[in-house]
Amino acid sequence: MSQAPNLLRRTSTRLHRGVKAFGKSLCLAFLSGLAAVSCRPDKADTGWREQSFSMDGDIPASTSDSASFILDKAMQRNIRFNTFSANMDIKLKVDAMKIGMKGQLRIENGETLWMLFHKMSIELLRLKITPDSLWMYSKIGGMASCYTDDSTTRLIPVVFRLCQGVLMQQTDTLMFSGKRILAQSPKGDWILNGVSTDSLAWKAVIDKDSYQLEKIELALREKGREIQAGILYSKDGMIELHMALEKKTLLHAEISYEKIRWDTPLTFPFSIPASTQVTVNHGLLRNMQTLENEYILPE
Repeated sequence: MSQAPNLLRRTSTRLHRGVKAFGKSLCLAFLSGLAAVSCRPDKADTGWREQSFSMDGDIPASTSDSASFILDKAMQRNIRFNTFSANMDIKLKVDAMKIGMKGQLRIENGETLWMLFHKMSIELLRLKITPDSLWMYSKIGGMASCYTDDSTTRLIPVVFRLCQGVLMQQTDTLMFSGKRILAQSPKGDWILNGVSTDSLAWKAVIDKDSYQLEKIELALREKGREIQAGILYSKDGMIELHMALEKKTLLHAEISYEKIRWDTPLTFPFSIPASTQVTVNHGLLRNMQTLENEYILPE
């Protein structure tokens, strides 16, 4: 277990170096896109969380059974859909710098997740994720990457499930793995706490009445220092993303959905020019695979 912080540090270093090659705007677009987004209703949004739901049964007395019961109820509130598409409005703040950009998101439930980020009509990044592959292409950076199950047998399905779950504000037992401890906030909301490794802890806040996911918090501790991340699903349709080091903000993002469409035919355009070199399954993902095999999903 003691190797986990070293792997995380090496992975973080490689990610930082790779991001520099894409440029700062591309980095911010990528971080915001993978982190989380919420929804802003419009006239075409007729189905967000309107499915039927019943609170059958009593909450078990034991803490562990109660935590599982609350999580199961929250999963029942996950939106059921075939396809989903929306435009994204993204406002970023890094240190004193503020950046606004736009994006598009398209999801075929359980099959394909596609995102595009642009600034002033200039495409920054295009992503396509399936349960067995992940593709990234930066037109402005002239760079492309591909990851497949050939060398990442279990990681890509995990990445796909986590991305879809966060983007659609869904709970998933994979997101909140391991032993779960149940508590309640002063206003009565359910709080699930857990520790995935010796250095990684998580917290999920679930509404006491609707059993919908309201907040996710993560904390990574290493050599006395702590990196924090938080995702807040606001009731007004805005999502807030925070990343901090020792509680000093590194990144703040406000993200919303616009022009939401449900269950309509979708395409997922993704092509890489022949002149662009494609990096396949490079070292960063292999280190992530080692981390996942040894610490996240042990046999």
